Amino acid sequence: MPNWLVRLKGEKFDLEDFPSLLRSPEYTVIEENGSYYLKSSDFDSLSSADEVRERAIAIIDMLNGAMKLHIHNFRGVFEDGVTLIKEDGSRHHYAYLGGTIAARAKVSATVTTSNGTQQIAPQPSNVESWLSLAKGDKAVADSLHFFRENTWGSLYKVYEIIKDDVGGKKKQSRRMVGRLRRG
Repeated sequence: MPNWLVRLKGEKFDLEDFPSLLRSPEYTVIEENGSYYLKSSDFDSLSSADEVRERAIAIIDMLNGAMKLHIHNFRGVFEDGVTLIKEDGSRHHYAYLGGTIAARAKVSATVTTSNGTQQIAPQPSNVESWLSLAKGDKAVADSLHFFRENTWGSLYKVYEIIKDDVGGKKKQSRRMVGRLRRG
């Protein structure tokens, strides 16, 4: 079975958060020699680099929306090539064109107790949870797609998707009237 990786390109500021946020077999980001790679169980059944790239672009689209929701100043990442790792360990790289440039700063903190640094058992991150929801729910996937754009028009699309998903204004109004009557 082929082992596929998709190289992620973007600012190190954004990329360095991925390995701690995406740790499940469904979506994992690994860092190798300063490069970040998306690995997904979605790639396992695919047989060509083009198929892997197409699926990765869809995942990255949702991922960018989820990360923008999780980290307000997230700028986004994109696919920067596909790598096939064969059983003998050899790697075959497939390159595609694209890119962006920007600069920012990040602040982080460590929680410590009187006994030293506290380590918390890893739980699924918000980003992993949102991606998992998006995989099985088109409304969530569409919302993440539009949220990543961060324009008034795209935010209104997110509002419309949410409104439609919960039943529209009339259904919400009927629910509210019912609640008020029950008092």
